[in-house]
Amino acid sequence: MTTGASLSAVSGILLVALAPVAGAQLVSMGTGGLVYQTYANEGQGNAVHTLPDFSRAGYQGGGVAIPFVPARITLAPSGSDDTIAIQNAIDTVSALPVDPTGFRGAVVLTEGEFQVSDTLAITTGGVVVRGAGQQDGGGTRITFTAGSQSNLFEIRGNGGPATTGSGFAITDPFVPVGSRTLNLTDASGFSPGDLIQITNLMNQKWIDDIGMDSSGVMGPDAWTPAGYQLKHFRFVESVTNNQLTLDSPIVQTIEDLYGGGIVQRASWSGALENVGIEGIRMESTFASDTDEQHGWYAVTMHGVRNGWVRQVTSRYFGQGLVTISDRCMFVSVEDCAHLDPKSTTAGGNRYSFNIDDSSYILFQRCLARDGRHDFVSGSQTPGPNAFVDGLATAAQNDIGPHHRYSTGQIYDNIKTEENPNDADDAIRVQNRT
Repeated sequence: MTTGASLSAVSGILLVALAPVAGAQLVSMGTGGLVYQTYANEGQGNAVHTLPDFSRAGYQGGGVAIPFVPARITLAPSGSDDTIAIQNAIDTVSALPVDPTGFRGAVVLTEGEFQVSDTLAITTGGVVVRGAGQQDGGGTRITFTAGSQSNLFEIRGNGGPATTGSGFAITDPFVPVGSRTLNLTDASGFSPGDLIQITNLMNQKWIDDIGMDSSGVMGPDAWTPAGYQLKHFRFVESVTNNQLTLDSPIVQTIEDLYGGGIVQRASWSGALENVGIEGIRMESTFASDTDEQHGWYAVTMHGVRNGWVRQVTSRYFGQGLVTISDRCMFVSVEDCAHLDPKSTTAGGNRYSFNIDDSSYILFQRCLARDGRHDFVSGSQTPGPNAFVDGLATAAQNDIGPHHRYSTGQIYDNIKTEENPNDADDAIRVQNRT
């Protein structure tokens, strides 16, 4: 594994970035497969943690090829505004029955330039929009002419995971990072395949120990236990007596010293399943290099489970290519590029590839040029999430988890090329005030 990051921990709690430390290798290839080296977090002597397995990140839980979905409607550019035609095609395919593979079909946009003046919405699962390629010549280009801050594609479910019941206490006094088992007061109500929410019941001692209390850097904006009840979703792989084995490891230490934790069953209604955008070049019109009243994100995903954005290039959009938020799961973004955003370089802008409040997300082989926070996440984004084989050029600021206390992220072979006009370009894990 090659990263530009280092192992960062606060008071024994893994934050997000991992790399081999001097004299040790966290994971290596042995004769029987991967060999994991245990490690201790900063300030601790108990080498009980292991690098989490991130292989469940991505479409269908990782390791599953993104399918080629058959065309149901094919559109060619009209030479004028194509917004209504494309939206009508999406709506028509959305009304078709789901086939045995879980898809309704694809809207195919032929080679050429389409003009779109307003947001295109996908609100039904099983729908894919596919172009003829992201290349500048011979592919499919959508020119987004919106005159206000808006997104080209919005893929939106109307729900997300919700918990049921008060939950069962975790009886393990200390659950290390990398563990896939939890012992509960009663696990009889759980079954393999169940979606669960694991909540770290963080207490004031944890906030005090990591220096985010009122006497530390936060001052009057000190963290509170109510604001940092950290939540992670997992699936039950097996149940043995009162022990749950999980599909993906723990990425945040659970310990009695800092409040312990509980497990609740969860359900999910209203999520969009099996949706994708692929093979398109998207460009926003703009009035000036600092214009903020034009295309903002090329693609947004909200409440999506099992989706993708692949082989898409966006150019000039003020904020980024894609943001994945509102409890999405199992999404892949691959072979994509976000180039030359037009907006101010002030705080809050130019988040090229962004995750917020979502897990099991994979970004791989992506490029950003002239962004600020190019591979980035929002506050308390839970993970596991993986950024793999990415490059940020002419970066205006750092790469890494932004805002406050995201967990379970890996930056594997993510590189940033120096911007001679900015000293902040780096991969960085830091406390945020």
